[in-house]
Amino acid sequence: MKKTIEFFFGRECSYCVKIIPAVKKLEAEDGVEIIKREVWHNAENNHRMRHLRDLYDEYCGGNFIVPSFYDAQSNRLIGNPGSYESLKEWVFEK
Repeated sequence: MKKTIEFFFGRECSYCVKIIPAVKKLEAEDGVEIIKREVWHNAENNHRMRHLRDLYDEYCGGNFIVPSFYDAQSNRLIGNPGSYESLKEWVFEK
């Protein structure tokens, strides 16, 4: 089964810019589909992110952190994984 992950980010966010190579690598090398949702300038994407408030409470101390990633298949969220290795480990966690 192909993994699909939502990626919430801010266009000017330096942490988001730093994680982009990891996102591209997951897509190209690991076959993960990444749905990119810019939340600082797109109200619909921001609403989608805020719809996940319970997960942000659980995984991010209630902070709407960017970059963050959501896995709908397992209903999990991670905020600012920091590296390709950490993100990949989270994506493929059983």
